Amino acid sequence: MIGVVAPVSEHAVIREFFQLFKTAWEFFEHGRDYDVVLCSGCPPIETSARLIVVYAGRDAFSATEKIKPSEGSVVLCSSQGDRIPIYGSCLAFPDSRNPLLMVERDGSAASLETRSREQQVVWLGYGLFYE
Repeated sequence: MIGVVAPVSEHAVIREFFQLFKTAWEFFEHGRDYDVVLCSGCPPIETSARLIVVYAGRDAFSATEKIKPSEGSVVLCSSQGDRIPIYGSCLAFPDSRNPLLMVERDGSAASLETRSREQQVVWLGYGLFYE
């Protein structure tokens, strides 16, 4: 089951998204167990999920994260040869090693992955539900 954390302004789009893909999900509830937690526009939350995916563009991450915005109206990102146009803001993660997603224009990382023994957190520098 996927738990989704997002601002109320995104709820209608999120419902449509998961209905389209026929995926088991619900808005995150504390105390529930999830396989994956998707955080949209906010930092990761405290959870026991083994995988947390964080989608957020400019200004969504705290100042303690080492990030920078990529400039331009359309940013093309690529992952293993597949290209993804990002029409909203896109963040670059200068300290990312072996990123899943790269900004084509300058080769900067548009993703960051952190791992502990119990949990993996993948940060993607764009707003999934704004695209």
